[in-house]
Amino acid sequence: MMVPGQPPNLLRRLQYLYCGRGAQGPAQPGPVSLITAGEELGVTVGRPPREVVILVAGDTGSGKSAFVNAIVEEIVLPVGRPHPAVQWVCSQELPPGVSPCLFTEAKNEFSGWPAGSHVAPASCIVRCSSPRLGNVEVVEVKMDADADALEWVGARADIVVCLLDSQKQPQASEKLLQWIGKVQRTPGEPSLDGQARPNIQFVLSKADLVQRESDRIRLVAKASKLLTERLGRGFEILPVATGDLEALLDGLSEGTSDCFTLGDRKFEIPRSFVKAGDSQGGSNARKRFDEGTKRTIQAAQQTVEQRKADGLARLRADCEALAASLDMQLAEARARAQSETGSIPLRPKLFQLGGAMLIVGVVVPFFLDSDLDPWIAQICRYIALAMGTVLLILAALIAPSGMDDGKQSSRTGPASRCVSVLEERGRFLRLARRQHAQWAGEDDPTKADDSTLVEEHADRAPGSVLTCRTGDSTAGSTDKAGEVFI
Repeated sequence: MMVPGQPPNLLRRLQYLYCGRGAQGPAQPGPVSLITAGEELGVTVGRPPREVVILVAGDTGSGKSAFVNAIVEEIVLPVGRPHPAVQWVCSQELPPGVSPCLFTEAKNEFSGWPAGSHVAPASCIVRCSSPRLGNVEVVEVKMDADADALEWVGARADIVVCLLDSQKQPQASEKLLQWIGKVQRTPGEPSLDGQARPNIQFVLSKADLVQRESDRIRLVAKASKLLTERLGRGFEILPVATGDLEALLDGLSEGTSDCFTLGDRKFEIPRSFVKAGDSQGGSNARKRFDEGTKRTIQAAQQTVEQRKADGLARLRADCEALAASLDMQLAEARARAQSETGSIPLRPKLFQLGGAMLIVGVVVPFFLDSDLDPWIAQICRYIALAMGTVLLILAALIAPSGMDDGKQSSRTGPASRCVSVLEERGRFLRLARRQHAQWAGEDDPTKADDSTLVEEHADRAPGSVLTCRTGDSTAGSTDKAGEVFI
């Protein structure tokens, strides 16, 4: 369920909170981030949820690129052209120079990955403006890529879609079947939703090229038997019209012409499965060819929603744990700072006492009772003057380095500097809690806090409230455009 104050790329925003904007994952967090705050406070915080990864695998020429284009509803990958062994399609909102989380982990795990030293890893990342990529990443891989790295990535992907080519016999190569068998047995990282990972799906590609329904049924049955024998379990195989652009042409009605004119030239739109669909029932056949893509998208959406809920719950727990530790350490630091402030340096104290005694020695005869003997008043006067003189001489003999301004000492003492750092972390945590409340649709838990930061920004327009400058580690809330900067 979408909360009004929740951004479409919530999983990426949670990563900004935990790791910092522009950081290369939890292993290298930024200076203003929950992971860094946890390290400073001695609190273990959880890993931020990453985007849902859909991995599309298949033999050469099975239609992987076209299937990826159908999922994102944009032509992002070239079809029928040479390309890198791995193509990682992600949102264009990913900051420049930053790689997707799972891509970075695989690159750190396997040196030289993706396979082919002549290929720069950045060239494997394809940014796309499709709204479907707000919390989802789609990956196309070749079976001739690094086998170990491919198995590692497949075991940690959320959804693995294998394309079975209807135009080849058998529909899946021996290498693809062996890889699927390893992926479903390789233990990956524990999933947030408690479900088995990855979710393996099979589709029969190029089903639009099989004219008769009986032939498609026979091919599906044959592929299902092959998977059962090789993988030890059955899978539902859905047909897809891979290579067709119908999924990208939203708004085309049944009566729309298959041709369009640009200048003096006429172009035909490739809608191959329309012809096959007309012979089998028109729109009903097209809907059957879309079932494979729809199943993948629905599975990804369900995983995204579960990951959002788990991520927000984890953010709440981490903020509460950090706030409890911060309050305890801040109270101790303030107590130490108070003791530093109360210890006034000796030299100014001697000057003050000496001056006070001289004043007493001058004015004491005027305040003593006239009934007292004059010699008693003189003794008191001489004693006060003598004490004042001695104190001033002692103050003059003390090294000048011992005289520091009290306020300056309170600002530069170790405990006082620690208080300043902890108070800055406290402002960051309050902003993080306010951001969580907005994303979760809850009341702001920081309204009751007697904080200058909250009072200053309480009347700001709704939108993302967290802003941090990593250069000077300063946190503040701004952003009318709804951006989050860590």
